[in-house]
Amino acid sequence: MLSIYHPAPAVLRGTVTLHFDTAIAIRRLFVIFLGHVIFRGTDGTDEHQDFGRQHQRLFDCHDSGSAPLTLPPGPHTFSFDMPLATTALPSTVCSQQVDITYDLQAGLDYQHRLGTGTPTTLTTAKKQVHLVQLPSYDDFWIDSMMAVVDSQKQNTEWCQFHVLVDRRMAPIGVPLTVHVRTAPQCERLKVSKVAVELNQRCIFNNQASYRKVRLPCRAQTRHYLSAAHQGGVPWEAEMQFGWPNDGEETMTDSELLDLLINGDPDQKKAPKVPSKWLVPSFKSDNGPIQVDHALLIHVVIHFPEQRGNATKNTRRMLTFECPFDLLHTMGKDDLITGLPSYQVHADHRHRSTSLPALPLYEQVGCF
Repeated sequence: MLSIYHPAPAVLRGTVTLHFDTAIAIRRLFVIFLGHVIFRGTDGTDEHQDFGRQHQRLFDCHDSGSAPLTLPPGPHTFSFDMPLATTALPSTVCSQQVDITYDLQAGLDYQHRLGTGTPTTLTTAKKQVHLVQLPSYDDFWIDSMMAVVDSQKQNTEWCQFHVLVDRRMAPIGVPLTVHVRTAPQCERLKVSKVAVELNQRCIFNNQASYRKVRLPCRAQTRHYLSAAHQGGVPWEAEMQFGWPNDGEETMTDSELLDLLINGDPDQKKAPKVPSKWLVPSFKSDNGPIQVDHALLIHVVIHFPEQRGNATKNTRRMLTFECPFDLLHTMGKDDLITGLPSYQVHADHRHRSTSLPALPLYEQVGCF
């Protein structure tokens, strides 16, 4: 396992051990570090690309102008310190959409028999390297882990709403707690649904592809107002959203929209998006791929509206969107894989992309 702590460049240290039954003459001995990415597109095609190649010579008689290195029978060990790219390399990832792997290859060019004119033999051996990129201590523990997502108070012609998420970064599988407040600005308004989606964007060779995963609600402190309730009162609830179970399929965005607005999803519109497509967030200046995420909180409201001589029930969906960092799955006793695989840039203020900025709650007061 290779750990990278920014901003210092990473160094891969190791040894190459050779064992011979007879004396040989070495002409070249080298190691090559190489990254590989496999990207599976939405059209079903796979794209392969290598990146991050680093090469180091441990011995080369051509460069030094010396004679080949003669070694007697037995084991021989050569150590190396290979500086890797100063910019961050993405961590090792294996998922349905993206595979990122690394390996270290040692190559040996040698002669079986001593003396000039003897033919040479090139042999290689390969070892897989598991790479984990860690952010700095200050960024991770002090800033990002304590940060929350706060929409601040948002104002529409129908209601005011406020969304709080207990964290802006989380390992896959760790529940999210979402606090929602609404205050009506029209008569008999009710909240009929709150839903959370994770939008995943993979950028491979400057081409972006998107997948959305709906997070199921596992618990909430207050139910939605019943049909018999007149509505028109503030509504507030704390809700816990989990992650789809293994093999559990989630709705696409079109199906979710049908469910939220019409109350009856059309199951035939688009294929399901399974949770195993989730990839941890990472950003790399030294690789062909990066993955980022956005969290979308949908609040569906309904209220009676006069249309001509008739009164009809109108539904509207209010959406707050914010950046979100998805981390590797964290095991019970596994701290390393629970750490993020990218550099963290925390931002405590996340504003809706579609609504104007409004005063803080502390400045205006609660509902």
